[in-house]
Amino acid sequence: MIAQFEDASQEDNGIRDDPEIPGDELLYRRVTLEQVRMGQANSNAFHDSTRDRTWCSIGLGSKLAEYKLTPTEMLKGYESTCGLVELTAQEARDAGMGVAWTPRDGEPAHGSLIGKKTQGTRRKLARASRLILQPPRESGAAG
Repeated sequence: MIAQFEDASQEDNGIRDDPEIPGDELLYRRVTLEQVRMGQANSNAFHDSTRDRTWCSIGLGSKLAEYKLTPTEMLKGYESTCGLVELTAQEARDAGMGVAWTPRDGEPAHGSLIGKKTQGTRRKLARASRLILQPPRESGAAG
């Protein structure tokens, strides 16, 4: 599957679905408290980045293991605001997404969910995901 940039905010830079990423590959996504409702990620958890015009970021479980990192290490610098959800590459593909390894400086396990994310697509991703680490309550909130 070739990435289709249907949104004008995206630019096709050759990133494609990687068929070598198996369907059972675990994908991890940081989520904020506002992106979780009743123990489940909501569709807002799966937007592309408007800040730097890139695809929705994920961590690839196999790459985390290869670099001897744990999924919770994806929260470095985000500990006070984020938790984690997981889903499989097959679940992402079933929602119409491509999955690619797109490492960044300081993030060797970084990957991307490739494809247009309509509200329906983001709902499918949210329903498929599982909350594995609840985001912390906002600082100063009654607990």
